Amino acid sequence: MDILLGSANESLFGQESITNSYYFRNCADCIITTIVLFAYLKGNKYKVTAMILMAFILFAIMGFRYRIILTILGLILVYGLDTKSIIPFSRILLTSIILIYFIFFITYNRWNFIQGRFSDLSYNPVEFEYGVFFEQTRASLADFNLIRYYEANPEIHHDYGLTMFGYVLIKALPKFVFPNGVKPYPPPALTILDNSLELPKQWARTGEATLHYGAFYGAFGGLGFVIMPFLMGFWLRFVVSRNPAFTPLGFLKQVVFSLAIFQFVTRGYFPQFVDHFVYISLPVWLLSGLLKRSTVLSTP
Repeated sequence: MDILLGSANESLFGQESITNSYYFRNCADCIITTIVLFAYLKGNKYKVTAMILMAFILFAIMGFRYRIILTILGLILVYGLDTKSIIPFSRILLTSIILIYFIFFITYNRWNFIQGRFSDLSYNPVEFEYGVFFEQTRASLADFNLIRYYEANPEIHHDYGLTMFGYVLIKALPKFVFPNGVKPYPPPALTILDNSLELPKQWARTGEATLHYGAFYGAFGGLGFVIMPFLMGFWLRFVVSRNPAFTPLGFLKQVVFSLAIFQFVTRGYFPQFVDHFVYISLPVWLLSGLLKRSTVLSTP
């Protein structure tokens, strides 16, 4: 509330929560699914709007725009695939314009939100520096640069999936399991990615990320660049077949999986996908458990 009122010198961005871990803070992902669930269950549109506004304010001061984007994508899937309702073209056009403006607005004003400087927010689209938006949506360039770096430095080895799969376990294990309570971060693939930028050593990490293609290449080289997307297709097919969209829970699980896989495709860090998938799935798992329990109890 202090940040929201602009009376705090701290920020929620990159900070551990009161539980002294990132686990509780990351539960904010559950809000995405809660809003999507409420919309899917034909919740009052005014309440949906109020929930979205409150959630987006929280997401903005936390500094994580992906939560805003995932919420928007989830609502588009729910409303756009609803064959029982016809959305007028004028409403689609107006909504699209508002969304485009909002994405540019939150991107340009990101650090003002994070630091609670709400009086410095700029609302005029003419004043926006659109180069900032394009700088933050250039993941494919990181892929190409990573490939160039490996070719220019053949002595650098691929990590053969350690970052992609091994760090799922490392991320999940508590700190006390590791020597001196320190986890082996950053992962090797992310270190190589940072080195590939060839920036001055005194500069802070940029947070640059590859797409999933770049992650596959960093893990297994050219062979991984070809084979892993092929295997990923089988994985997606398996998930869809296990959760048919003609059932409500199947549709919701497909929506949740789509939102989680968006993170992997755009960030290329598989442990992060697993983390987001767990949190974003919690409301659907709870709903599924309640439905199964009610079915059992109602069976004579």
